[in-house]
Amino acid sequence: MSRRPRLLHLAQNKADPRAWTGAFRAAIAEIGDLQVVEDGDNLSDDEAAQVIGDCEILVTSWGARAIPGSLAKDPGALTYICHLTGALRQMIPVELIESSIPVTNWGDAPARAVAEGAVTLLLASLKSLRPRMQRIAEGDWRPTDDFRSGMLNRLDLGVWRRSRIVHVRRLIDLVVEHHALIVSGLVQMVVVSRLDDGGGASLGDRPLDRAQRRARRLRQCIELVAVLLR
Repeated sequence: MSRRPRLLHLAQNKADPRAWTGAFRAAIAEIGDLQVVEDGDNLSDDEAAQVIGDCEILVTSWGARAIPGSLAKDPGALTYICHLTGALRQMIPVELIESSIPVTNWGDAPARAVAEGAVTLLLASLKSLRPRMQRIAEGDWRPTDDFRSGMLNRLDLGVWRRSRIVHVRRLIDLVVEHHALIVSGLVQMVVVSRLDDGGGASLGDRPLDRAQRRARRLRQCIELVAVLLR
């Protein structure tokens, strides 16, 4: 792998602005030479395979073009596929997962943001936030006579894990350590937003902070893969 690896993002149509912000592009440019190719759906599988095979690192995300399975047997210069956001099954075929080319996904990068969102939805549901907002939109702040809402007072909070993105440990840490004080069975919500270097985006993040963290994670993955390929 060269000192400045050639990185490629092959978009299905246009590069998704949620992932490919200006700040992220600038941060990733410090890692290697980045090329973003759009309208990838206009390419045949053979043409897409040739474009991808000319790069060393393929970076996929929301809106990426599906990768031709032929690269599993004939990868060209491709040595690593880094998937940044979302599920990868629709764009990275099983043949590539099972090949010698390392493929990584975003791991626990969104754990903080997912956990924070889960806590927000939990409290919104518990306190019947939507009926309250609808009532205010109608011009009256007072709930209707049949309005009901709950409390966390002296209740045990259970978490049922359905998939990996739930990030149960992060959710529990957020509830217990970051946002809640549990004293004598009472749950007192504390308005605190703490940033940590290893988590995903939170309310206090700046776009540049998120881009730099994402680029740093990509750099770490590249360095790890470089060691494995020696």
